[in-house]
Amino acid sequence: MEGMIIKDEQAAYYGRLALSNSGMGELLRCPAHLKAMLDRCGQDDKTNDAFTAGSLLHCMVLEPSEVSSRYRVKVNRGNTKAGKEEAEKAAEDGVQLVSQDMWETCSAMADAALRHPVMRSAHAAGDLRTEQSVYWTERGGTVPCKARVDALVTLPNYGLCAIDLKTTRDASLAAIEKSLYTYGYHRQAAWYLRGLRSAGMEVRAFLFLFVEKEPPYLTVATNISEGAQELALDEIRNCVDTFADCMASGIWPGYTESPVIELDLPAWAYKRNQ
Repeated sequence: MEGMIIKDEQAAYYGRLALSNSGMGELLRCPAHLKAMLDRCGQDDKTNDAFTAGSLLHCMVLEPSEVSSRYRVKVNRGNTKAGKEEAEKAAEDGVQLVSQDMWETCSAMADAALRHPVMRSAHAAGDLRTEQSVYWTERGGTVPCKARVDALVTLPNYGLCAIDLKTTRDASLAAIEKSLYTYGYHRQAAWYLRGLRSAGMEVRAFLFLFVEKEPPYLTVATNISEGAQELALDEIRNCVDTFADCMASGIWPGYTESPVIELDLPAWAYKRNQ
């Protein structure tokens, strides 16, 4: 299980064939979905506006000094001569062009996040490390695993912490609790802590920093309970075992192996009509 932690490029991380938290999310749907994800390993298909906005926001919050060298506001329309020249110049400079609206929205969200006590402490700590990749193995070295940590930093009252930045439409407690299970954030926390500790990092807590996507861009920091992480560890063990079995057999089942499924209405439909 001994692991390592390094700062590598996103492309290197995504191109590495290993079980990840997002991979477990696919596996919990069915192994066939994970196999499809692994078959795309290393292919850069994350080019939509949502992914670009997320990357820009992460840079603005976690690595603000790097923003100008990675991103630039697009001035001209892409189908014009000036727009094509602008795109060529951006490619030469190694920067990504983003719309004015995206820049302004991400800037406002970043300002809100940077005002939060957790991020103020993180940038003042002096030991902030960002975009760290963790690689380790499970099942006696037979299952390669990975995680990509947004930030590692020593915080007052917590010690060494991992921080993950999330955007959301609703950062209220009720909404976040629902998201915790729906999106497997409890599993992400347990998985990342497992990987970091395998790499010798005495991480005390895994904090999520939720930033709302609309004004006033409210920001909430959360620490996932030990009970939620214990539940996640059961999911993780099952996922690791299933992944190992599929890798060994080469068989990645779908939702069912039955040729025909007998289908009924959900129980609530009957109750509604009583």
